[in-house]
Amino acid sequence: MATKIKLKESEINKENLALLEELQRIKDELKIERKINRGLLQKGASFNILLKELEATIPILPKVKSPKKAKAIKDRLPEDMLLLLSDFHTGEKITLEETNGINEYNLAIMKDSMDRLTKGVLDIYNIESKGRTINKLWIVLLGDLLDNIIIFKSQKLHIEVSVVEQFKIVLDEIVKMMWKLLELFQEIELVGGPGNHGRIGE
Repeated sequence: MATKIKLKESEINKENLALLEELQRIKDELKIERKINRGLLQKGASFNILLKELEATIPILPKVKSPKKAKAIKDRLPEDMLLLLSDFHTGEKITLEETNGINEYNLAIMKDSMDRLTKGVLDIYNIESKGRTINKLWIVLLGDLLDNIIIFKSQKLHIEVSVVEQFKIVLDEIVKMMWKLLELFQEIELVGGPGNHGRIGE
């Protein structure tokens, strides 16, 4: 009789142990889920703040007079132009002293580069459109449009503005460029992918 009671107690202990293990597993899963949810909430809040900043940055530009659609040249199909943009590293600051006089980079140089790029696209269009019909421009953003501040430990020593300011500046420059190019192109399509320096949290 005693043996039977011991067996029952043993079975009960096994059941309790199994229940405790299952309870601990559930607790561990809940802990992980809470951590993930906190991270998602923080990312969501950061994204919403950034989105509001970017919306406030977009300049109110005057309406662009849309160009007349170019007439198709006989025996030639209409063609598109493609502009690939990458590696602006907006916000990065490199001085002549740091490079032994070899090179420098800052926001002023970045903006000047964008102006010269826009002029270059206009010049290429004026040359190419003489022998072909071009109505559409594709702009593809390939990444590293800003430099960020958290990619490597000493990066803050080479940064002029915060990451939010970097977003605002590069957005403003791209909008100004597109506005100028719309004087020539019937249509501009912007395609962007995530950049290597684009994250706003570690």
